[in-house]
Parts: sequence; C-alpha cells; structure tokens
Amino acid sequence: PFDREDIHALTSGLDDIADLSYGVVRQLNSYSITNTGNATQYVAGEYKRFISLLAQTINEFKNKRLLNNLSQQCIDMKKIIVNCDSRIDTAITSLFPTESDPIQIIKWMEHYEMMQVLIGKWENIVNVIESIIIKYG
Repeated sequence: PFDREDIHALTSGLDDIADLSYGVVRQLNSYSITNTGNATQYVAGEYKRFISLLAQTINEFKNKRLLNNLSQQCIDMKKIIVNCDSRIDTAITSLFPTESDPIQIIKWMEHYEMMQVLIGKWENIVNVIESIIIKYG
C-alpha cells in the first residue's frame, strides 16, 4: 500500500479535475457559448486522451514492481498538457483581433482561464504520479 499522503494527494487531484471539468461545462452553459471554437474542441478531445492515460496509469499501480514502466505514460500526459496549454494561449492571442464585443471577450477570457486552471490540475496529478513512481519504483 501507498502512504496516506500519496493516496490523499492522488484523490484530491482527481477530485479537482472532476470539479473543474464540471465547472468548464457549466460555464459554457451559463455564458450561452454554443460555438466552442477550435481550441476548446481540441482540449476536449485531448481531455479524453489524458483521462484514458490517467486511468491506465492508476490501474497499473496495482503492481508496484512495474511502477518504473509508467514513466512513458507520464511523458505522454505531459505532452498533452503542453499542447493544450499552447492551444489555449494561441486562442487567447487570436481573440483580440477577431472579436470586438467586450462582453464576448470577457466571456471567452474567463472560459480560457478556467481551462488553463483545469490543465494546471492535470499537471499537478502527473506530478503526484511521478512522485509515487520515484518513491516506490
């Protein structure tokens, strides 16, 4: 078994991801954003890939002897994080030349900010996984 602190960090990270995922969807509904744009659609697709890798990784915690083999999955998750963060940055940059309505700009900026926080939580959970691998691998 893992230390209680590691279990707590892992479950807290998973809870943060679940809460923020729900928050992003709720925000889209609250702001009546129906055309989500390329960046949001890209991140949503990568979210599915990230969660799939995350589930595989956590499932493989069952065998502590194979923990060192999980490093590649962490690298793959980090690539997803970097690509999503870059896509959001590009969307923010392209927002100003294309949008003139200040209310729409505020909505999109808050949406992108919330997505960046979510992506930050992805990074936090990967860091927790890497610390577990170092500690027990």
